[in-house]
Parts: sequence; C-alpha cells; structure tokens
Amino acid sequence: MQSAVQANKRDMSRAYYSRRTGRTTGIDLATLCDALQCTYAAFAEKQYFDEAFGKNCVDGYIPGRAGSDVDGFFLRRLGTRGLWPVTEKYKYYTEDNAFDVIELLHDLVSKPVSGYRHDYSGCGMHYDVFDQLAGQDEFRTDVDEFLGSYGGGFELLVSGEVVPSLSPQLSILVSNELPKFDPVHVETPVHHAIAAFRKRGAGLEDRKNAVVELAGVLEFLRPRMRDIIHKKDENAMFTIANDFGLRHQKNSQQTDYDPLWLNWDFYLFLSTIHVLVRLLIKAQLPGRMRKT
Repeated sequence: MQSAVQANKRDMSRAYYSRRTGRTTGIDLATLCDALQCTYAAFAEKQYFDEAFGKNCVDGYIPGRAGSDVDGFFLRRLGTRGLWPVTEKYKYYTEDNAFDVIELLHDLVSKPVSGYRHDYSGCGMHYDVFDQLAGQDEFRTDVDEFLGSYGGGFELLVSGEVVPSLSPQLSILVSNELPKFDPVHVETPVHHAIAAFRKRGAGLEDRKNAVVELAGVLEFLRPRMRDIIHKKDENAMFTIANDFGLRHQKNSQQTDYDPLWLNWDFYLFLSTIHVLVRLLIKAQLPGRMRKT
C-alpha cells in the first residue's frame, strides 16, 4: 500500500488543471519574486537553511556557514548589497537579482537529517547533520514550478544554474552524457559548448561560438566518419558548418539568416556527435583519431 508520505509527494508535484490544459499565462517579474520569497520562506521554516544561515536560539543567535553578516555574505558572493533578507528585499529585485539569489540559495540549501531538541522555551530542533543533495533536489523541484512560467520559460539545472527551458526532447539530449571516447577532443568541448549555448543571457555570438565548437568536434571525428556514414551525408554536414558563416569567414558565406537557425545547427551537431561516438565505439574503432 502506498504510504501517506509518498501520496503527498505525488500530489504536491503533479500539474493542476490550468497547467494540464495549457491555460496558464506567463508570470511577470513581480510574481516571480513573490514566488521566490514564498519558496525561500517555506524552506527556511522547515530549517533547510539552518546550516547556511544559522538558527535563532533562545540562548542567542547561532551563525551558520554564511557567518553573522549574511547581507555581507550575499555581497561577496553576488556583488550586490541589499539582497538580504530575502523575505524583505524581494520586492526590489531585478531579474538578475532574482536569478542570482535562486542560484545562491541552491548552493546553500540542505535538508536537515538529525540533531537534538532544545526544549527550553520551545526553542525546537538544533540540526547538525544535513543532506545537501536532497535539499537541492527538493528546492529545484519547487523553483522550477514558477521559473517555467516566467518569460520564455526557465529552469534550474542540477548544476545550480538558471537557464532558458528546453523542450522535453531537447532536455534529454543536452543532459544525456556522452560515452567515454576522447575527453580532450570530444567530451570536454561538448560540455563547454552546451554550457556556453545555454548560459543565462547568452547572445548571438555566444551561441555561434558554441556551434563552432561542436563543428570542431565533428571535424575531429571526420577522418572516421567515412567508415560509418555515406560520403554525401558527410559533405552535407560540413556544408552547413562552412557555408553559413559559422567557422571560416569568407565573402561567399551566408551570414544574413535568422538566429533561430543557430538552435537548429546546435542540436543537429550535438545529436550527430552522440550518434557518431556511439557508432564508433560499437564498431570498436580507436578513440584517438589518426592525423590527416
């Protein structure tokens, strides 16, 4: 029989009517900040921030990892004063402030596991063992509930970064780890390209550079591609990279195309790299390409 805790967890995470039927409307910055402070307050009440910000004990305040000057801690980490306490300052947050605070709170949240009860004057639990990964997982779930409705949609990654949302299919592709093949020439540049393409505030040049980096990975794999794909397919792939003003700047290249094509290029190249690496491994070809 399903426990009450499991049932409650399911109910708290399910999509309600307006979201299921697509009738929800986007939220503005003020609502985003309202939701942020409500989420922070709920986790603080459950003592998920005791490890970071300390506890108000009847015997006196006990500082946490951030020290006694939490506003100063926020200043050092985020470069902005006046962001703390969240429950008072949230009304004045800019979009950058809100996203910065979300990322910092994700770094600091931790689920209380065990400690001792201080019964004097109803002080309550003093926790000394925390589970950061569990706390972060719960925090992301709650934050993503409102981040997805703001602007064009955002999400909080496991890495703690706020980035534009992707469709479920593209999210799977981006989060899917490459098999171990060549860390220097394949895995590392692919991870770097994904981070650059998805970073908050990424501009046209950032995204173009990310696509160029993926094209470089394909160039590295090219000597072996003839063993697993047709020559015409190989030529077509590099026509995209070379003729559309992505890699080699020439007068004959096309550069006046809609930036949305960069998204297509990025996911085409990324998915192709995934397929090629797996096919190369399956064919038991060496991970290091020969020089040509």
